[in-house]
Amino acid sequence: MRLIVISVVSGFLATGSLAFFLYKKIDRIISGLLAELSTLRREIGELKSELKAVKTKPVSSSSLSRSKNRSYSSVNTLSDEYEDALDFDESFSSTTFSNVLRPQQFESVDELLNGNRSQKETAFQWLNSRYEENCTNPEYLWRYAKALVEHCHQVNGDKEQEKQLVFKAKDVAFQSLQLNPNCSAAHKWYAIALGRVGDFLPLNDKIKNGFLFREHIEKAIEINPEDSTSYYLLGRWCFGVYMLSWLERKVAATLFASPPTSTAEEALQNFITSETLKPNSWSVNQLYIAKCYIQMSQFEEAADWLDKAYHNSHLDEEEQEVQKEIRDSYEKYKSYLKRKAE
Repeated sequence: MRLIVISVVSGFLATGSLAFFLYKKIDRIISGLLAELSTLRREIGELKSELKAVKTKPVSSSSLSRSKNRSYSSVNTLSDEYEDALDFDESFSSTTFSNVLRPQQFESVDELLNGNRSQKETAFQWLNSRYEENCTNPEYLWRYAKALVEHCHQVNGDKEQEKQLVFKAKDVAFQSLQLNPNCSAAHKWYAIALGRVGDFLPLNDKIKNGFLFREHIEKAIEINPEDSTSYYLLGRWCFGVYMLSWLERKVAATLFASPPTSTAEEALQNFITSETLKPNSWSVNQLYIAKCYIQMSQFEEAADWLDKAYHNSHLDEEEQEVQKEIRDSYEKYKSYLKRKAE
């Protein structure tokens, strides 16, 4: 920036001492501006810290103070200044030095990634623009992989674009694993990306990826046994293997000495564990519990779980897409609820 300004000004000046004098003066002015810029960025960080303190414990408005003898008469005043500071900070979002993510920023990213589709899209755009500066940070990489997978919901059925997204997600998650093989989330999102990539692969490769999927999900559970999502995913793998078609089983038998096997009972155990860790949070998990019971011919238990899924008010936008299946299954098996009550 300094060089651009100096070059432009110098082009309009005659040579000699006057040009040199103005050059030095402009240089001093720009140096001062850059120093003030650094001070303002530091103060933005202080404002963010103060707002976090206000959110975590009640503080009287008279006790709020800023460094360098700046005081604020109320929490509202601090909040207004914080919002202004955020707007100011956003103006630097495209600069290289502000794109290197700090650990405390990931909490905000996670809130967006776990929000609605609009929030997930915001997270995607934010992470997508910061890859070059953070490509050696495993915490950034698995979140970026997650954002890439979530962004598939925004491409309106464009299969070629979806294919590019999921293959990139797989590569990015693998990068995260190479940098930190003990990261549960990296194993989980690598497995999820492998599953999504399978939609664009021949059956042979899809089955091969199935082994890798289970390996990484089990590793994710080993590292973090409290993550309900990983148990749900392992349940889906078990249920999918149990429901393999005759052709798929034949292909698997030709590829592996010991082809993958599972049972409805094994799948059910994982779905139940997921439900226990995070009760009534996923209607789709409750649907798959019901599906397992149906395969086991335990229709009263299936009806009970379909009833829970049907009346589950905790739905995200992806789960709303399976509501038709839940509704149809509920109508088919709800008569068993009366038998259980009797």
